[in-house]
Amino acid sequence: MAVEKTESRMKDDDSHLHHRLYKLGETHRRFALKGFTPTHWKGFVIAVRVAMRRAVEAMPNLTPAECETAIEAWDKLSRYVVHRMEEGYFGVNDEVQAIK
Repeated sequence: MAVEKTESRMKDDDSHLHHRLYKLGETHRRFALKGFTPTHWKGFVIAVRVAMRRAVEAMPNLTPAECETAIEAWDKLSRYVVHRMEEGYFGVNDEVQAIK
């Protein structure tokens, strides 16, 4: 619900998403006190890959090549999300800092 609410308020441009993911990574720093480590993101990427493989392979109208293309796209997206959140978590590379 919170993700949907945030998503609906987001501008439809790449730089805004880039900045929001960075800020989300910054927010995760406070979870370190509760046991969060950036290594948890690797589990997220794996979970997305497994879940999307199951979902895509259950679509009877897709060819095997289309399934692989979709799975690769989801994998690329999840890795981008994690990469950008890591940058925010570690406080590096926020070239779109002025966007709010």
